Amino acid sequence: MPDISVTDWIIASSAAASTLVAVAAIFGDWIKRRIFPPKIEIKLVESLPQKTPLYYNNSDGSLNSIGWGRFFLIQISNKTRNLYRLEEPQIAITEIEIKGPQRQWIRAWSGLVKLSWQYKDSEELGIKHNILGHDRIADFFHINSMEEVSFGNSKVPTAFSEVIKSEYQKDHLSIRFKIVGQTVEVDSTEILIQIEWDKKFHSDDSLAGKSLSVSQISP
Repeated sequence: MPDISVTDWIIASSAAASTLVAVAAIFGDWIKRRIFPPKIEIKLVESLPQKTPLYYNNSDGSLNSIGWGRFFLIQISNKTRNLYRLEEPQIAITEIEIKGPQRQWIRAWSGLVKLSWQYKDSEELGIKHNILGHDRIADFFHINSMEEVSFGNSKVPTAFSEVIKSEYQKDHLSIRFKIVGQTVEVDSTEILIQIEWDKKFHSDDSLAGKSLSVSQISP
C-alpha cells in the first residue's frame, strides 16, 4: 500500500469537503424550493386613483397643460423576497372579455401584452428591471379629461386595439381583463379586473366614483 503524506491527506480532504459543500448546496436549494417555493402576487393598486395634471411638451422645452388624467396601476410583489431574488419580472394582459348578445361575458381576445413599468427611467434611480426584490408597479390603463382611454402600452397587437376601439364606440364601456405576473422562476395567479365606465371624466372624486367603476373581482 503506497504511503500517503500529510499533504496528500489535506488535499484529498479538501477536495472531499468541497464536493460535499457543493452537493449540500444543491440539495439545500432543492429542499428550500420544495418547502418554501417562490411566490409572486399582483393586484390593482387603487380602484379610483387621484386625478393627475397632463402636460404637452413644446419644442422649446416648455409645458402646456392639456387637462387631467387618472392612471390605474398594477403592483407585483415578491412574497418570498427574503429567500429569492426573482429574475425578469413582467406584468401582462392575457385576455379581454366583453358582454355578449345575452349580456354574458365572452372572450374577445387572448394573447400576451406586457405592461410598461411606471417609471421607465428608474434604472437611473438604482431600480433594476430584471430583478424582482421589492414591489414594482406597472401602468395598466388611464383615462383623461378628453374622455379618451388607453390600455397596455404603445405596442399592442392590432386585434387587441380593435376590441378596445369597438367597445369604446358603445355608450357604456363594459370590459374585463385577465392579468398575470411572471418571472423566470414562477407565475402569479391570474387576476380579473372589471371596468364599467359611462365615458364621462369627472375631476370631482365623488362624481368620478359614480361614473367609473374599476374592481378586482378575482382572486
